[in-house]
Amino acid sequence: MAKFCTKCGAQCDDSTVFCTKCGAKFDNAAPSQAAPASDGGEKTILEKFKENANMESIKEFQKNPNFNKIVGIAVIAVAAIIIIAIIISIATSGYKKPIDNFFKGIQKTDAEAFISTVPEYITESMEDNIKDGYYGEDVDSIEEYYENYLEEMLDVLEDDFGKDVKFSYKVVDKEELKNRDINDIEDSAEEIYDEKIDVSKGYEVDVEYTIKGKDDKEEDLDATFIIIKVDGNWAIQNFELDDY
Repeated sequence: MAKFCTKCGAQCDDSTVFCTKCGAKFDNAAPSQAAPASDGGEKTILEKFKENANMESIKEFQKNPNFNKIVGIAVIAVAAIIIIAIIISIATSGYKKPIDNFFKGIQKTDAEAFISTVPEYITESMEDNIKDGYYGEDVDSIEEYYENYLEEMLDVLEDDFGKDVKFSYKVVDKEELKNRDINDIEDSAEEIYDEKIDVSKGYEVDVEYTIKGKDDKEEDLDATFIIIKVDGNWAIQNFELDDY
């Protein structure tokens, strides 16, 4: 003989002590032989939860022999969802880091940040050229080269915008590079730099950026970055900035 739970309406065996669906404990009264009256359709889980989510039902549910197992499964499920969300977030936003460091490098004349945006095969070639005096006798390292470059750029910006120049930007469009574009980048690296590289992914990223200084002058501009993941690291392959 079957009986129905007075909390959620689930059908259970006559010998059941706890409801197998909501965990409520059956009392000693004779079991009902009919399901609770319906308003024309089966209630959703959320509706049943709202009706029965009280301290009494929670305490009864805690007495369920499977309580610890149910809670453990729920905790594992929530943890898995959080981990997946973190992985997806990292995987889809890693391409932004070179753009962050690009503007940070200019704003703070931070050569190290700016160098981190350049593909390693290019910086290695630049270091060889510096040793050969290609960038002038006064340049002894790639850090020094970019420090000079960024200082000159910031001087120009401060002339137009005043001191304390700041950048802000937002991505307005992102399009994944096609295989033929990636192959062209790999072929170009081998042809020009004599380096065989592995580009696993790439994006053409359009951004809107703002320059503002203490003179209260503000300029909204556009830029396009070609971002590639080369040998496991995100870097800027190429970029175009609007003239202000």
